[in-house]
Amino acid sequence: MRIGKNLIRHRNAKGWSQEVVASMAGMSQSNYSKIESDKQDVKWEQIESLANILETEPEELIRQDGIVLNIETQNGGNANNYVIQNNAEAIIAAKDETIASLKAHLKGLEDQNQFLRDQIQIRTNLT
Repeated sequence: MRIGKNLIRHRNAKGWSQEVVASMAGMSQSNYSKIESDKQDVKWEQIESLANILETEPEELIRQDGIVLNIETQNGGNANNYVIQNNAEAIIAAKDETIASLKAHLKGLEDQNQFLRDQIQIRTNLT
């Protein structure tokens, strides 16, 4: 899950270093750096802890370009195991591909339509 940009933004707003936040969160600076660079998975309880440290809401940390990520529980709803999905980029890319494909298809249909109109015109002129 990508929360790095939001962590950096909130941490910088406080004027804190990674070392300060990592220490407050009870983790090494190296591990915290991996979270900020989106190279390490983050459990929901860590998100809540980091939000508390940074004096913000967990939803602010998981917000992506105005989209709040969907949170689904695993293991029968065990609150300690959350999977956070951000499919916004993939959805947008798929939408863009679909639009491009439909535009190409529409252009083909318009060309075919013009060809048929030309054929009708030719046959009308022959009679």
